[in-house]
Amino acid sequence: MKKILITILLFSTLASAQEKKTISGYVTNEMGESLIHAYIWESASQKSTITNAYGFYSLQLDTKKKLHLEISYLGYTPKDTSFVLTSSMDFDVVLHSSNDIETVDVIADAIVGEQHGVLKISPKQIGNIPSLTGEVDVLKAYQLLPGIASGIEGSNALYVRGGSPDQNLILLDDVQMYDVSHMGGFISVFDESAIKSVSVMKGAFPAQYGGRLSSVVDIRMKDGNMKTFHAEMSLSLLLSKFFIEGPLVKDKTSFMFSARRSNIDIFTGAAMKAIYAKAIRLATDCMM
Repeated sequence: MKKILITILLFSTLASAQEKKTISGYVTNEMGESLIHAYIWESASQKSTITNAYGFYSLQLDTKKKLHLEISYLGYTPKDTSFVLTSSMDFDVVLHSSNDIETVDVIADAIVGEQHGVLKISPKQIGNIPSLTGEVDVLKAYQLLPGIASGIEGSNALYVRGGSPDQNLILLDDVQMYDVSHMGGFISVFDESAIKSVSVMKGAFPAQYGGRLSSVVDIRMKDGNMKTFHAEMSLSLLLSKFFIEGPLVKDKTSFMFSARRSNIDIFTGAAMKAIYAKAIRLATDCMM
């Protein structure tokens, strides 16, 4: 009797497992950039998910009925598709940007899972912020937001709600950064041209970011343009920089390269030469 019950239970488990299959893939824009937190909705089963920090999503669906998948992202034209899922499959989606955004009314009875205390500034907005030396600094842009202070004048250190700069966790594509400043904190190591998104969590950040008390600075780099080549070059009193991105294999592989150098040696070099020349003349006069 026990063997019969175990056999029935085993077959029922296998049958239920076979009824569910997984559809997964990446959501990108027309340039090949991954779209973070794109929304995927399946109306037949009333299931939904969002893409992670790398644009990847995964959804387990029923295989017995016709499914309708809707993929949407703010500022992009939504995409709909209908299919019958017979087996687990990869389904990558490319969304195209749209300037026509209709009015949306959001009505909810309760707020569930909202993450408070997150500040976001797009790289385009950061580039429009005036700078004393003409060099844009990602971290200095966040010093203008509520709850964050600059501390020492000219420094890019973040003092979040009274905490010290070493109490901030700074991540670059999930890699922890320990020293993010040049010239004693006058300018950060991050090139605004190579950054896709920046967000600062001032509090209530998830346990996965444990280890710091004040805030989490999550910086995401660009993936590289998979369609066309794009280059930028700028020259300021402080720095010279060059940025280029483009496809290695169109629609498959891309590259991104960014380089910066300081221009201070151009000014200090001439001054030091003059000082050395004067010192040599004084030493020569003393010897005579």
